[in-house]
Amino acid sequence: MNAIDAARRHPVITIDAGQTIAQAAQSMERHGIGALLVLDGSRLTGIVTDRDIVVRGVARLYPTDARIDSVMSSGVVALAADADLRDALAAFSRHGIRRLPLVDGVELVGILTLDDLIIDAAHQLGDIVAPIVEQVVHGRPVPRLPATAT
Repeated sequence: MNAIDAARRHPVITIDAGQTIAQAAQSMERHGIGALLVLDGSRLTGIVTDRDIVVRGVARLYPTDARIDSVMSSGVVALAADADLRDALAAFSRHGIRRLPLVDGVELVGILTLDDLIIDAAHQLGDIVAPIVEQVVHGRPVPRLPATAT
């Protein structure tokens, strides 16, 4: 499976490096997300999380009109969208990150998160465990309805 196939199809929300901490926080709130990819023009230069805003910004008494690139993490680890999912898992582990931007050449095309992988794993585990639970609870296999596409 390719990394892009495992990514949830939510839009990638970005912010310009010159925008403010307040604008970043408002964008996160508006979109219900905890991280923004930071762009300098069209170039990916960083990532900023809600935690970055609190730990690097608020805790250090930065004004809310400070530039977001003053609290972002630079040196973003990105992965080719068509990379094997095993490469993504290795990147998460090796770099201790929770979000992995996906690129096609220099174009940002998606973001894969650990949350995406956990949700998929939970669904797969449920499918694997269901027949066992049915056997234990009902004493016999219970027919299951076919899965529906989501």
